[in-house]
Amino acid sequence: MSGLTLEILNDGYFYLDAGAIFGVIPKAIWSRTVKDVDNTIRLATNVVYAHGDDISFLIDSGIGRSFSEKFQKIYRIEKSSDVLEYIEKHGDPDSITMIINSHLHFDHVGHNNDFRNAYTYAQSTEFRDLRYRNAVTRANYTINYSDIKRKIALNGSRRIGKYITVIKTGGHTFGHQVILVNTGNTKVMYLGDLVPSTFHLKLPYRTAIDLDPVRTVQMKKILIRKAIREGYVCVFNHDPETPAAVLHGDYENPTFEKVDL
Repeated sequence: MSGLTLEILNDGYFYLDAGAIFGVIPKAIWSRTVKDVDNTIRLATNVVYAHGDDISFLIDSGIGRSFSEKFQKIYRIEKSSDVLEYIEKHGDPDSITMIINSHLHFDHVGHNNDFRNAYTYAQSTEFRDLRYRNAVTRANYTINYSDIKRKIALNGSRRIGKYITVIKTGGHTFGHQVILVNTGNTKVMYLGDLVPSTFHLKLPYRTAIDLDPVRTVQMKKILIRKAIREGYVCVFNHDPETPAAVLHGDYENPTFEKVDL
């Protein structure tokens, strides 16, 4: 039996323009299953909290709670729940030694510095792009490189300890990674923004924010096939209705079954 417990925590919700989250997918298609509010879409911030006898870590850390009035107005943030508050009540924030980030956009790193003993694990490419932002990426990287005090730069896909494997995917950002956790009893695939919601499971469905959309589609094909074949529980970080599901059927158009960790 594994000594590691996995939970999905919610760090609140925010609203993003429908064109950003659905890209070139026509509204006539996505509006059949997703409802907009003034052409914006309500997105969750679902993260994974893993804790056990010998290790505690987070996969992404949510949107946080340190943002300006302007930021709050733009993204209409709803903080009905908070990752740090939950762990303070039900665990030990100081026991968390790792935050493995899929990437470093603002809605994935909000609590990174709230865990004083945690190191931030991300691809070296991702740290580079955070440090040297450009006109395309500036709006999504709102923290400064120097704000992250403890950094572990990863170079490509690799295993971290006995439970975690990261797969460098690129696509959404050049340094985006998908995180796999295998407890021995449960296998979890945290897809980050490569597949931010169950709606995006279809291979050509991708966000307008993806820097390399061809790479997104290539890696989705590989990972969705792997998830179906090996029985992974997939975590969808921005899906407000289905945070986690197992996949079935054809990798090009899979079905999903909602599950709880």
